Amino acid sequence: MLYLHYSTSHDYGFNHYAHELNVNARMQKSFLDGSLIVSLFANDIFHNLRERWTGYYPITTTGKDAYVYTQSIGLSLSYDFNTTRSKYKGTGAGNAEKNRL
Repeated sequence: MLYLHYSTSHDYGFNHYAHELNVNARMQKSFLDGSLIVSLFANDIFHNLRERWTGYYPITTTGKDAYVYTQSIGLSLSYDFNTTRSKYKGTGAGNAEKNRL
């Protein structure tokens, strides 16, 4: 999976927000008939997710330009217990009632 998020610059109230770009990636592989799932992920691959805005107020102008610190890599393991289907087949106890209706 490749996740790309881009937001254009925009104004909201008295604030002007600069554009932002974020790219994340994830690879996933299942083993043991889907019971074990291994995922490798990387967030903010290009290290460019920043919070950038300028606030225009009657007395002053305030701004922020800071990195959000979301760059990370990781490994995720997931195991599902009891993945086999139920052996219960039913006896058709309600068939007479369904036919009556």
